[in-house]
Order: sequence, then structure tokens, then C-alpha cells
Amino acid sequence: MVLAIFALAVWLLWHQLRTPGPDGVPLWQEIPASLRKVPTRSIVAAIGITIINYLILVGYDYLAVRFVGERLALWKVALASFAGYACSYNIGATLAGTTIRYRLYSAWGVPTLKILQLLVILGLTFWFGVFALAGVIFVFAPLEIPESEILDIVGSIPANLEGAFRLLFTNSRPFGTVLLVVALNYLAMSAYHRGSFRLWRWTLPVPPFKLSLYQVAIASADMLVAGWVLYVLFPPIKGGYLTVLAVYLVAYVLVVLSHVPGGWGVLEVVILTLVKELELTSLPTGVVAGLVIFRVIYFLAPLLIAAVLLGVNELALRRSRSDLTTSLPPP
Repeated sequence: MVLAIFALAVWLLWHQLRTPGPDGVPLWQEIPASLRKVPTRSIVAAIGITIINYLILVGYDYLAVRFVGERLALWKVALASFAGYACSYNIGATLAGTTIRYRLYSAWGVPTLKILQLLVILGLTFWFGVFALAGVIFVFAPLEIPESEILDIVGSIPANLEGAFRLLFTNSRPFGTVLLVVALNYLAMSAYHRGSFRLWRWTLPVPPFKLSLYQVAIASADMLVAGWVLYVLFPPIKGGYLTVLAVYLVAYVLVVLSHVPGGWGVLEVVILTLVKELELTSLPTGVVAGLVIFRVIYFLAPLLIAAVLLGVNELALRRSRSDLTTSLPPP
């Protein structure tokens, strides 16, 4: 299914890029010229904001390590966070993020059960933080669905349901309300229900209320800053930063749900589709150029740095084991 989603995303992306622009030239042919038009100050700003974002990401692992009761040096937590997220963003959380964290935390003496608890807390922090932020954005700065799209769908549903459909799907506010309710319920459980709760077959931990607030704050800050990186690389967008943030939230959630490693193709096609359908800009080639640079700065560059850091850490681990072996007395 993941391969099918990836193939579909690539096909849709190619279909988007073959579409003629305002001057009649396919978008893919205009990408090199559009890349040269992106201001240098925007690229420098995007790099700086990306650094801030990856510093914020350390908070995910720091909270999780505290919750499971382990004491690790901050540099270790930062390395696990940076390497885990850099690899997750490019290769996928299942294939890379969890395995890298397991490798690092187990090498530092964290028990397997605590690593599993840590990974669950990381997931809860991300999802409920996204629910809270997306709920606020979708309610107070909703994405409007174009009337043409509504009419196309209304024509295919029964007449007695048309009124309800228009009420629920003219913008993102109803969906945002649902997300806010879910996030608030999580905080309520954290405030009044200690320990854990059962969800169907699974038992999920419920952190203390103060830690839950930190979870929501860190995940929200993560998404706010990541959307800011995309915003500074885009051409002027109708609705400004809040609209770019809302589009990014929708795209990122779909990337996570698709399980396509790194969201390759999925992130780009969702953002381009939303920009086109909502008619947010008259410069689609500028949006494509912004996405290309975003992919390089936010995804690929951190991956290369993480690979170097992981290699250095592996050499250090092997050296320490070798030193320990040679220092042991003979049997």
C-alpha cells in the first residue's frame, strides 16, 4: 500500500508539473529559473529557522526521557533527537527514526521497556500537539473550500443532505473543532486520570498534567516554526503565514498517515494541490521552487549532518568497548 501511495503521489506530482504556467510553458521547465529568483536572504533565513526548529525538536526526546525516569546528558538526548528526526523525515519513522533511537538509547544503558515507553510518549506528544495547533488554526483562521469544489460534490449527494454538507465542509472550522475537542480531552485525562488509559487493545501512558502542557507546547512550536521555514521560501501568498501554516499542517499529517518514507512526492503534491485549488498565489513556479529548497534545507542537509554524527558516535562506542575489553583482567 505504501508503494502504491508513493507511485500515485509521483504520478500526481508529474501531472502537476506538466501543467502549463501563465506563459504556456510546463512548470517543470521553469523550475531552474524560479530557483535562481529565490532571494538569498530567504534561503539564509530558512537555514536559520531550520536550526531553531531542530533545537525545538530536542524537547520531544527530553520530555520523553524525563517521563520514563532516565537521566542522560543533554548532548545524548540532542543527538538521539536530531538523528532520529533527520532520518525519520527522509527515510520514515518506522524504518529509521525508531531504530536509530533504539540503537542510541540502548547503547547508553536505557532498558528496552523504557525505550518503548519513550517512543509512545514521542508519538503522543506529536499527535496531540498537532491536534491542538491545527484545531486552533482551522477554527480561527480556517481554510475556505472554493465554491466550485463544493458545487461539484453537492451535485453528487442527495438534496436533503446539501444543507448539512455546506455547513460542515465550506471551510476547515468543523474539522478544527473536532481536533480541539480531542486535544482538550487528552489534557483533561492528564489532569484527572493518572497512570494510563485503555484505547481498544492498547494501554497508553498519561503523563502528568504539567508534562502534557509541555508536550502540546513543544509540538505546537515545532509545527509553527516548520511552517515559518516554508513561508519564507514561498512567494507572496494570499492569507500570509497562517494560510501557509494551515496548508503545511494538512500536508504533514497526510505524509505521516501515508507512511511513505520521507513523504517523498506526497508532501509536494498535497501542498501544490491545495495552493492550486485554493488559488492562493499566481506564481505556481515560485511555490515549486520554494518546495525544492525546503526539501534540501529542512530534510536533506540535516540527514547528511546526522549521518556524520552517527558515524562519529559509532566509532566512539567501539573505541570505548575496545578500551573496556583491554582493561579487563585475564580470566
